[in-house]
Amino acid sequence: MRYFKPAAKVVISIIALTLTQNASACCPDVGHSPNTAATGLGTSRPAAADLSAVGSVKVYAFERDGIRYLQVNGPTGIVRTAIGWIDSVVWVMPIGVDADRTKVLAPGTMPTGIIVYQGERMTVLLLPDNNWVVVPK
Repeated sequence: MRYFKPAAKVVISIIALTLTQNASACCPDVGHSPNTAATGLGTSRPAAADLSAVGSVKVYAFERDGIRYLQVNGPTGIVRTAIGWIDSVVWVMPIGVDADRTKVLAPGTMPTGIIVYQGERMTVLLLPDNNWVVVPK
């Protein structure tokens, strides 16, 4: 009986690690996607997984030196907009034809639009006239 507690702890730890790994694999997000790229930001067809929630745009994730980025491309590969963030600080990058029409809103606000990306840290929405909104969580 005295060996039961250490053995149970080992079994529970293995189960927890397996569940955590499965959750990360099922839910692509920046930091969870195995295809998060370190290079290619600004290109029309980067070597990264498409994390978009809709078929009309592509959303690519990048991470380098602790800074994370999302790039949104149109269906033909034209870069529409890109954002960067460190922890809770989010900014619009001067990349893409819609960079001047991209805004970061206050956390918790949710305008009406098409959700093109929803991750654990933020949501990106497409509004009319190629306006983009980033809502940190």
